[in-house]
Amino acid sequence: MDLSKLNKNPVAWYTTGTILRQLTAIIMLPIYTQYLSPEEYGIVGVLAVILGVYELFLGARFGVALPKFFYDRETSEQRYGLISTALLSTITMSVIGAAVFSASAPYLAADFFERPELTYALVAYGITLLTSSIEEYTLVFFRLEDKPFFFFVMSMAKLCMQLSLNVYFLIYLGMGVEGVIYSGVIASGFFAAISFVYTIGKCGFKFNKAELNLLLVFTWPIWLSGFATLYITLTTNFLIKHFASLEEVGFYHFALKFSSLIGLLIWRPFNQWWQTERFKVAKDISDPKPIFSSAFILITTLMSIGAFGISTGVETLIDIMADPAYLAASNIVPVLCLMTLLNLLNFFLNFSFFKAEKTKVLPKVIAFKAILLTLTLTSFSYQWQLYGALSALLLCQIVEFFTMYILSKKYYDLGLPILAFLTMISATAIGILVTINFVGLDIPLWPRIGYLVGCFLLYLIFVTVFLFVITEHGKQLISFTRRRWS
Repeated sequence: MDLSKLNKNPVAWYTTGTILRQLTAIIMLPIYTQYLSPEEYGIVGVLAVILGVYELFLGARFGVALPKFFYDRETSEQRYGLISTALLSTITMSVIGAAVFSASAPYLAADFFERPELTYALVAYGITLLTSSIEEYTLVFFRLEDKPFFFFVMSMAKLCMQLSLNVYFLIYLGMGVEGVIYSGVIASGFFAAISFVYTIGKCGFKFNKAELNLLLVFTWPIWLSGFATLYITLTTNFLIKHFASLEEVGFYHFALKFSSLIGLLIWRPFNQWWQTERFKVAKDISDPKPIFSSAFILITTLMSIGAFGISTGVETLIDIMADPAYLAASNIVPVLCLMTLLNLLNFFLNFSFFKAEKTKVLPKVIAFKAILLTLTLTSFSYQWQLYGALSALLLCQIVEFFTMYILSKKYYDLGLPILAFLTMISATAIGILVTINFVGLDIPLWPRIGYLVGCFLLYLIFVTVFLFVITEHGKQLISFTRRRWS
C-alpha cells in the first residue's frame, strides 16, 4: 500500500485528527453530568487545566521551537538529532515535574479538593504530566515529516480507547472521579509508549548539547511565561473556590468545555497547519503581510462564528443533554467564549516575537497580566464571587491582547487589519447579547431551536455582507484559501 497517497490533503487529516484527540471530554459530558456532581466535575476540570498548562509550560515548549530549527537543518541526520535531543531533554525534565506533582498529591487532595481519598489517584495522575509530553513530540514530528494520516490514526485510536476506559471505570465500576483519572492515565501511558518507540526508532538516541543550548536560549522566556500562566490558572481556581465554592469551580469548568470548542474545532485544526506554515511564508515570500492579514481575518471570522453559535445555543444544549443542576453554567459561557477567542489570537501574534527572536518579551507580558489579575481577581471575586472572577479575567485578557498587538507591530509587523477585527468582535458580542436576552427557556423547545437557527443565519448574513460588501477581505480570503490549501 502506498502510504504517500494517504498523506495527501493534510489540512483535512490534521483537522480531523486534532478534533478527535479532544472529543472524549465533549462526548462524555452527558455521562459526566449524570455520574458526577458539579463539585466532582470541578475536580476533573481543575486537573485537566493543570495538565493543559503543564503541556504549554514544559511538554510543548521545545515543540514550539522545533519547526523553526528543523527547517534550518540541511540533512535528515541533523533534523533527527534535533528531534531526539528535544525529546530526551523534555522527558528528563518531565520526570522531575511529574515527581513534584505526585509528591504534592496528598496536600492537593486534602486541602484544596477536600477529598483525601483521591490521594492515590492524584499520585497516578502525575504520570500523565510525563506521558502527555512524549505524545506531543510525536505529533509535532508527524507534522514536520508531513505524515498527516499517521496523525489521524493515532488520534482516532486514542479516542476509542479513552471512551472505552471512561465508560468502564465510570459506569460499569462506578468509580466516579477516580475512574476518570485512571482512564486518562492508562490511555496516555499506552500511547506515550507507542510514540516513544516510533520517534526514537526513527531518530535514534541522539543528544547534542549544542542543539539543547540553542533550544533553551530560544524557549527560556516562553518557559517563564509558562510559570506565570500556571500561577494565573491556579490562582483563578483557588479564589473561585475560596470566595464561592467548589461547586462554582465545577460550573466554571463545565462552561469552559463549551468555550473550549472554539479552540478544539476551529483554532487547533488551523494551527496544526499554520504552526509550521507561517515560518515558510515569512521565509519564502518577500511581502508576507497580505498572507498574514488574510490568515488573521480567516481565523477571527471562523472563531467569531463559533463563539456566536456556542454562546446562543448552549443553554438549550445543556437543557437537553445535562442534569438541571448544570444549567447555571450557561450564563458564563459567552464571556468565556470571548476570552478564549482573544487568548487564542495571542498565539497568532506570538509569531512576531519568534520571528524577531524577541521571545524574552513574552514572560514580561504574562508577568504584567499576572500582577494585574492578582489585584483585580482578588477584589472582584471578594465582591461578586464567580461573576467577579470572570469580569477580572475578561478585563485582563483584553489588556493582554492589545499589549501583544502593539508589541507585535513593533518587532515584526504582520499587517493585521485591527479595525476589521474590532468591528467583527463588537458585532458578535452585540448579536450574542441580543439573542440570549430574547430567546430563553420559557419558549418551547422546537420553536426555541427555530428562533436560534434564524438568529444564527442572520449573523452569517452580517458576516458575509461585512466581508464581501463593506470590506474586500472576503475576496482576499478566497484567494488565500485557494492558494495555500489547494
